[in-house]
Amino acid sequence: MAARAKRRIDFSKLGWRKKSPGAPEKRYAKNGRVLRLVRYTDAFNEADWCEKGRIGMVLSGRMVIDFGKERVEYKAGDALFIDPGDQDKHKAVIAPGEEATVLLFEDH
Repeated sequence: MAARAKRRIDFSKLGWRKKSPGAPEKRYAKNGRVLRLVRYTDAFNEADWCEKGRIGMVLSGRMVIDFGKERVEYKAGDALFIDPGDQDKHKAVIAPGEEATVLLFEDH
């Protein structure tokens, strides 16, 4: 059982980090991979377009991702798969009074 326990990440035991205003996160990193639990609030404002690839799932709430020519709404249960680069540059938008909790999978 001890070996299996090492494979389980208990986010409830990790503290919230304030990396960006309006987007506190809990982070677990191991072997070049990162899991981020991010709580986006309406205080989150991306000044610049993000060109990083994103893979994740919205666990609660809803958010819109602005791709410039298209805006896509994501709600609890929706997964997202955004390719890296200029073609899929994007900004997350949270409506006033709303928030979204998202689990992101990243390589580092």
